[in-house]
Amino acid sequence: MKLISARQAWGDAYHHSQKSILEAAAQRAELELKKDRIRAKRIEKGRQVMPANETRWGVDHSIARCEHMLAAGLVQSAIATLAPPLQHLGHFLYSPIATGIDQNRAHSYLYFSTDLPKMHKSRQETAYWLALAALYSWRGMVSGQEEWWPAKIAGFLSDYGGVKIYVSQWARDWADTWEAFLSKVNELDAKALAPVANVVQKQREAA
Repeated sequence: MKLISARQAWGDAYHHSQKSILEAAAQRAELELKKDRIRAKRIEKGRQVMPANETRWGVDHSIARCEHMLAAGLVQSAIATLAPPLQHLGHFLYSPIATGIDQNRAHSYLYFSTDLPKMHKSRQETAYWLALAALYSWRGMVSGQEEWWPAKIAGFLSDYGGVKIYVSQWARDWADTWEAFLSKVNELDAKALAPVANVVQKQREAA
């Protein structure tokens, strides 16, 4: 597992079979990695005879597995330092094993964290589902897709939340609210990624 960016590292840290590889696994992987490197060097120098059923590929594979576990453990440990709402937000945006709980809590966190003007009940309901649309749009944007447009947002709100907005009145009714949600998710995203970015930076400096 290469640590290229905080977003990539968050996702890759959860790609292997174990759901959680935290500090204990990271320490164990680091120890095994050191042992395998020493062993590989001895084999290369002819100081240790390689068993008949062992190949160089096997050693390399073991080292690569340990390196992945170490990197994943460091990233997951960094994520564990975040407040739970930020963890759920990050998992929704980047984790391949994100759940409905991650989505629901990220959705509520974004909605209640955004500074919105006073609204009557029906408008609040629409804004609530607009926050979820903003999360999905943002998730696509950080992976290289374009921002959702009014017609797509209107379709999502109708299908997912059962609420209706008029595209012809988007600029007047909802454009400002949409921008407020995107601005807030950008801010929260940066906070969630900060400890992971710190791990990536430290590993680059150590390389």
